[in-house]
Amino acid sequence: MDAYTIRQLDDDNAILLVFHPSYRVWEDSPQSELKALYAALPEPYHFIVDFSERNLTLEDMLQIATAATRMEGALLKSPKVDRVFVVTQNDIMQAAARGLNAPIFGSFSVEVYGTLDEVLEALRDGAVKLRKAS
Repeated sequence: MDAYTIRQLDDDNAILLVFHPSYRVWEDSPQSELKALYAALPEPYHFIVDFSERNLTLEDMLQIATAATRMEGALLKSPKVDRVFVVTQNDIMQAAARGLNAPIFGSFSVEVYGTLDEVLEALRDGAVKLRKAS
């Protein structure tokens, strides 16, 4: 099984990244695939990161957060990333995801949901809309 899966959800204007149980933070990076996908998009998309299959340590979460927000060319700084949603039921991972709102990580607005279905329902019901104009 792959360490992660990336899918484009056109009906929801979203890119979905699912981390699988075999995912290793230090060895498996979806960053280049995600950058290429976002670069090819004609408009901003939501970014959904699903950790429901894989719990991470706080150190792992900090590594991912740093790569996604602070490194040169960080994905979350892309104008094509509109909103970020994190899916997890793990309390520590929820707190870490909300920590992306902190200035040190760039004050990104991250919404946390317990299930992917909850995120997709919010998108489909119109509770969450794209903020950035194309």
